[in-house]
Amino acid sequence: MNVQLRMAAFAAAVLTATGAFAFSPAPADSVSALGITRGKSFSDGAVFVRGKYLPPPYVIERKGTVVYVNSTPVTPQIVNWNDFVKTQGVIKPSAAKPAKTPAAPADETIEAAGAAAAAKDAAAAAEPVDKTAATGEKTAADSPATVAEANGKAADKKAAAELEVDAGLLDEIFDSDVPDETEAGKRPEKKPAELKKDVAKTVPAVQPAEESEPPPAAPKPAEKKAKTEAPARFTGPFIANESSRKMLKRVNASRTQIDRFLRGGGFICFGDGYPRVAGDKRTLSTLLDALPELLQNSGSDREFIAGARSKHLYFLNEVLCRELYSNRRDYRKLRELRSKLKEESKWNFEAESSDPLF
Repeated sequence: MNVQLRMAAFAAAVLTATGAFAFSPAPADSVSALGITRGKSFSDGAVFVRGKYLPPPYVIERKGTVVYVNSTPVTPQIVNWNDFVKTQGVIKPSAAKPAKTPAAPADETIEAAGAAAAAKDAAAAAEPVDKTAATGEKTAADSPATVAEANGKAADKKAAAELEVDAGLLDEIFDSDVPDETEAGKRPEKKPAELKKDVAKTVPAVQPAEESEPPPAAPKPAEKKAKTEAPARFTGPFIANESSRKMLKRVNASRTQIDRFLRGGGFICFGDGYPRVAGDKRTLSTLLDALPELLQNSGSDREFIAGARSKHLYFLNEVLCRELYSNRRDYRKLRELRSKLKEESKWNFEAESSDPLF
């Protein structure tokens, strides 16, 4: 066959891009629920799985959601089994998030702080009178005017304590009014007007702290998604419905397509790291004219790849070439297949020539 005929044959090759996939058996639940569809045995065409030649006869079957050739899975799940499970109304429970403990309200904290400060100031207001009585000395504090003034200061301090101020700030304001027990003398006096002025100056500085929100929580590290969704467990009886029938029809259509293509004398190469490669009967004949000798005589995979390019086998990608070379001992089986196809072609030609219509 000259170069022009070779190129025409290669142009008829069919390259079906299905993407890389792993040859995994169908989930057991899918086989139980969807059953098996098996075609009749035939001896036409050729099948390669990861570069390994599978000799005929061939039986193409669907088990669950996967298509098999001679009990070997050659496709991923045509329709994911989890999609079938969803048609049964089964919903996976979402992971429960831990409940957050609510923080104590700011108003309750300030109210408690104010009550504590008020009790502390009441004790401080009574402390100077008790000390004077213990010494037995008469001072100006014993006079009615002094007692009235002390009562007025205690009332002012109680009003200031009722303000919604942080507990630490209240301690800072009123601790300065309590006399040191190691020092003699009366408690330092401070006019109510000055006390209210101090509180008014200090409160605005505290307000932003009350209104400020807690710092945002650190973002959680992004979770890596699984490359493939784990098969769902389904224990109940599977009840077919309109949605599941449509999906099952797609799976069966894929099995039928492979079956018909091989029965027509074509070939299909199934592999993990490259799109599915398929060619018609003429392309298979061209492939078998060169492949057995290339496998037998090449000393390395690089030499085999170079030889395939020189024979214009451009549809064999590099990964597929390496897989074919790793199974180079199949060259004897491929020679037998070539002889068989040539013999069939000869008999067909003789039958057509003896037909009275020609």
